[in-house]
Amino acid sequence: MRNFPSWLARQVPALASVMLRGFIVLAPAIPMTAAALTVILYVALNEPAWAAFVYTSAAILPGVAIGSVLVGPFTTFERANRTTYGGFQVSYTALQNRLASIPPTGQASVGYKNASAYRDALVTQMMYPRSTRWILGVGYINLLRTLHRAEESLITADWPDEALKQAQREQRDELSIKGSTIPGRSDLLKKLRTAVGVLRATDVAKANTQLSSNEPDDQATGRSTLQKLADAQITVAEVRRALNEYRDSRWDGLVRARNALNARTFITGLVAYALVAVVLLEEVDSAKIAAGAVYCGVGAIAGFFNRVFADQRTERTIEDYGLSTARLFRTALFSALAGVGGVVIIAMLPAALNDLAGDDSATSVAVPSPTGATNANAASDDATATDETTAAEETPAAREASVPSASVDPTYPSLSSIFDLGANPFRIALAAIFGLTPELLLVIIRQQGEQLKAQLKSTEPGEAEPDTDED
Repeated sequence: MRNFPSWLARQVPALASVMLRGFIVLAPAIPMTAAALTVILYVALNEPAWAAFVYTSAAILPGVAIGSVLVGPFTTFERANRTTYGGFQVSYTALQNRLASIPPTGQASVGYKNASAYRDALVTQMMYPRSTRWILGVGYINLLRTLHRAEESLITADWPDEALKQAQREQRDELSIKGSTIPGRSDLLKKLRTAVGVLRATDVAKANTQLSSNEPDDQATGRSTLQKLADAQITVAEVRRALNEYRDSRWDGLVRARNALNARTFITGLVAYALVAVVLLEEVDSAKIAAGAVYCGVGAIAGFFNRVFADQRTERTIEDYGLSTARLFRTALFSALAGVGGVVIIAMLPAALNDLAGDDSATSVAVPSPTGATNANAASDDATATDETTAAEETPAAREASVPSASVDPTYPSLSSIFDLGANPFRIALAAIFGLTPELLLVIIRQQGEQLKAQLKSTEPGEAEPDTDED
């Protein structure tokens, strides 16, 4: 028992780290959940608004804490993204084996030293498996970049026979570049094909002998075989780096888009919750609040399923680091706001149009001309007798209609009438229709993510286009 306080003190930082990582995962959904629960309690309990806020806080705060503790263990280096983690482990093991296969003579090369330094940097990054960088995705991007730099450096340190094997594998890089949208892909293909041709034409046995025994080259002119081999390996490494940087930048774009989208969803949810709080503090009738909740719910459901169906038509073979899931949360929130906002706009639109029409008609008032005044005076005597005859025949309604009326102010519907489900049930259908509009307004964000995934897909060898000898 004496060691319990010290043990508890050691567990607090670990528990705080778990809760922080779990909170990052749950954060986009917290404001939406709090707003929905507050409205439900306000309508169900029929009590003052402050009571609904108190009960919501009593439920949300412990719920977030417990949920963060439960989700936190799944946000480590090994679990945050199992697909990326599994692929990295395979590549890291291959890197270790290749470093171990370099003979002592090759270990003195600059390429081997650089690859070893990058390998050590990988080990350092993996020493913090419970950092928030993994759940944010930036940890995996940095890890893959470091791994790629190590693999590229190792290409220049390979023994001649291993370099020949690597040259035979470079067909995969050629296919990846040929079918991609990498800038300057024609130049990259030319450089790669030239370097691979040099490696394939190399006398491996002779190069091995020269490299191991420092035997001088017997060529009378031109550069030595080893120098040509080294230049070809450097070229292959440069082409590989261009391909890796193109891929890594697209992965990084997906991660940044996902994180920015989650942040915007969280902030928008807080603003929406603040609006809900303002409405509830006005002690609005619970029936009207329930109608608004129905409009929000219908809009959110319509937008959510529209987003789900749209995702079924997009590319799903590319790892997007949770961007699709983030779009689902964003769509649900924005569709809920669009649903209730659309109902209010449609209800007030006729009065607004009448208001605009009234303003236009008020500006077109006839002004009598000076020349017409004489004719009017001349005809007044003739019109007097007729007016006296017809005056007795006019009804009160006719006399009222003959009086010019001023512009009538349009009557806007009250919010109480708008949020009345019994008066106009069709407004529920309007909420569903407007729930689909966020996808139209936010299509640019969706297209950006799909473009990044399409560019990554184009670098896969199976996506290569037929060679048209454009080079």
